[in-house]
Amino acid sequence: MDLIIRGRAQYSSSPSYRGTYRSTPHYVDNAGPEHEVNQLFRWYCDEGGDLGVVHELEKARKLVAAYSRLDPPQHLEIIEVTTDSREPEVGGEFLGYDLSAGFNYSLLSWGLEIDREPPAELSRKDAPWVLQPLLRLTKRYFQPQLNTNGLFEDYNTAQFCLDCMMALQKLRPGLWENEQVVFEIVGVWKVDV
Repeated sequence: MDLIIRGRAQYSSSPSYRGTYRSTPHYVDNAGPEHEVNQLFRWYCDEGGDLGVVHELEKARKLVAAYSRLDPPQHLEIIEVTTDSREPEVGGEFLGYDLSAGFNYSLLSWGLEIDREPPAELSRKDAPWVLQPLLRLTKRYFQPQLNTNGLFEDYNTAQFCLDCMMALQKLRPGLWENEQVVFEIVGVWKVDV
C-alpha cells in the first residue's frame, strides 16, 4: 500500500483541490528536535524518500495526530494512492482520479485553468499562443467534469484528459513539464484516521 500525507492545496486557483499536489508535513522549528512531531517527521522523511510515499499506516496516523495537536493545529490527511485503476488496500473515502507525476505534481492542481490570453506585444500566431484554441477546448470539455475535490470521478475520463494533454505537449514540448516528467492516472483515497 502506498500512502502519502497531504494538507492544504498549494494554489488558491483551486482551493477545493484534494489530489496529490498539496502541502506536506514539515519540520516544526519551535518544537525542537526531540518533540514527537519532529521525530515522526524524521520517520516520514526516511521512509518516504523523495516522493514522500510511506507504507506504515499506524505511524502515518501517529504523525497526523501529532500535527493536529500543535498550536495552531496543522490539518493533514492520509491518502492511499493507486495506479492502473487498482483498488485500494485500506480504502476509505474515494476522492477521485488525479493526473499526477510521482504522486506529487499534478496537472489538475490548478483546476485546468490552462488557457491564457497572449500578452499585447505577441500575436495569437506566435508560439505558444497558437495552441490557445486547443487549450481552451480542453478546458471547456474537461473542467466541468472535475468533481468537488478537483479530480475526475471516472478513470476513462481521466485517461482521455491525460491523452489530450500529452498530445498538446507533443505539439509544444515542455508545455506542462519536460519530457522526463511522466504523468499517470492516480486514484486518491482518504484513509480514516
